[in-house]
Amino acid sequence: TATSTSPSSGPSAAAPTAPAPAPTGTTPPPPAPAPLVIQSITASAWVSNSSPNSRANEIVYASVKANYGRPVTNAQVQATVQFKSGAQTYSLTHQGNGQYAISFKLNDKFISGFKVNANVVAHYEAFVATAYTSFTPN
Repeated sequence: TATSTSPSSGPSAAAPTAPAPAPTGTTPPPPAPAPLVIQSITASAWVSNSSPNSRANEIVYASVKANYGRPVTNAQVQATVQFKSGAQTYSLTHQGNGQYAISFKLNDKFISGFKVNANVVAHYEAFVATAYTSFTPN
């Protein structure tokens, strides 16, 4: 006797179902904000005392911010202090929140009554910002 076989159809496959609707009154969360990209930096500078005694300590401060206003915490910041007989360059130390500072003692190079200019330069990645401040020892 001959037997024949035919493919088994097996259990029938169920039709796909649509996803359940979102509960009424809820909205999906907003998309995550795009990361802020630094496109430029700005710097400002000031001193602790605009007319210090001739042998006092002076502090030059700088603030470095990104184009969108947030502090830049890992910039390289230097101040070149120009006195009557020359100049001295100092590296400022980060104090937190984008603030940098260097303290130094005035010596015989700082002449009473002679204006001392401090030119501050901040570098961050490919960006550079400058700021200026001054003091006059008395």
